[in-house]
Amino acid sequence: MVTIKLNNNKFKVEGDPKVLTKLYKEMAFRHPQAFYIRASMPKGWDGMVHMVTDRGYCETGLLPRVIQWIEDHGVPYEIDDLRKLPQITAMPVHIGDLKRRPYQRKAAWSILKNSCGGVPFPRGIVGAATNAGKTLIAGLIHASVYQAKTLVIVNGLELYNQFRDDLPGMFSSWGFMQGKTIQWGDIVVCMLPTLAKNIEKYWKQLSQYNVLIYDECHLATSKTARKVLNKLYLIPIRVGLSGTALKHKDKVKNITVESFFGNETFVIKNKELVEMGVSSNIIITMRKGNTKLFPGADYKTEFDKSITYGVERMDRAIEATRYHLREGHKPILVVCKYIPQVEETYERYKSEFPDLKIEYIHHEVKDRQEKLNRFKRGETDILVASLIIKVGQNMPLIQYMQNLASGDSAIQALQLLGRALRSHESKKITYYDDFFDEGQYLKRHSKHRLRYYKDEGLNVIEEFKGKLL
Repeated sequence: MVTIKLNNNKFKVEGDPKVLTKLYKEMAFRHPQAFYIRASMPKGWDGMVHMVTDRGYCETGLLPRVIQWIEDHGVPYEIDDLRKLPQITAMPVHIGDLKRRPYQRKAAWSILKNSCGGVPFPRGIVGAATNAGKTLIAGLIHASVYQAKTLVIVNGLELYNQFRDDLPGMFSSWGFMQGKTIQWGDIVVCMLPTLAKNIEKYWKQLSQYNVLIYDECHLATSKTARKVLNKLYLIPIRVGLSGTALKHKDKVKNITVESFFGNETFVIKNKELVEMGVSSNIIITMRKGNTKLFPGADYKTEFDKSITYGVERMDRAIEATRYHLREGHKPILVVCKYIPQVEETYERYKSEFPDLKIEYIHHEVKDRQEKLNRFKRGETDILVASLIIKVGQNMPLIQYMQNLASGDSAIQALQLLGRALRSHESKKITYYDDFFDEGQYLKRHSKHRLRYYKDEGLNVIEEFKGKLL
């Protein structure tokens, strides 16, 4: 028999010492970087990451995992719930002028009616793909909690502006926290850096909030995010919003996200949103990329020779662009990984298409926001951009997009795909090209991206197996 003493941020498992020892040993995994970081860890570290401490403590978000382990091992248990949870009320049909969609209602209820081990467990991750309407989902959660005081945490200015633009039409009492400007309300949207900087100063006000919603919660693994979330331990309702929350290749990061928000309670994929007409129809083509091999090269060298300065791959990207321009598919977004690749690609596209308005941006371009805004308004024909555009950028006018960035990350691949899925009255379909490259690293990464697209339920034309166009 074990007893779980449940609090907002942590719980403790007490009882049979043999069960606790087994729980400590089995609820663990080897750190993927154990060999490289052992010198910075305490002496005698065994390379394992233990989700439950040897004294039985665990982060509350991992309660479903621990309950599953206890039930699988046939151990009787009881939960001593020490939390003070707010009351859940009826969910409104409308918030301001916005009417909820059926899946948004399900997403909100999946959090608010969630339970674990027979007790309410109002936390979880809403796996919402691009266009799912995360602002409205957040609003529905806020509106369905009695006397809710909600903090919405965002990482980027684009997401912050989106919430700040939408909230006044949804609620009468709202506020924001960005830079030196702070306004309190029943629902407050906060830029993460500003919140982290002021968390001690405004602790009295922050301690009154009972709902926390973190947009793009896959980013909650950063040192700043962990500091903020640990400090806000009193908040009982925690919601993560992200279509890629638990898609980190590093299991430590996935467990970190889960420890704060719990597991996924609701998922809606890109295919479903396309079928509902919420997202743009999309045609994904995996084109032939670089075919040359560079034996013995490390990843960066292989990338530079094959992609950044690779003539073969660039020629194919140019030819694909030329085809789509003939079909009238513009504006065009071209995404690159590294700054030299952005600038090399820009110069090549500029020389190939001298009559078009072409610009480029990366984090060292000072007027990047102005250039980005021109592209969003349709004043630029082709924008060559680094990965700074992968999160939170709303660019619905895109008719054709090229992913030249390669990469092995599911999060990056799906976020880039999300830029192309925004719907707009000016188009019926968005065309999206990726490139399948040969190489020790690049071929493996290409196979992975192909699988990520298919896992979303989207059809992919595997043109790399045959003719280019």
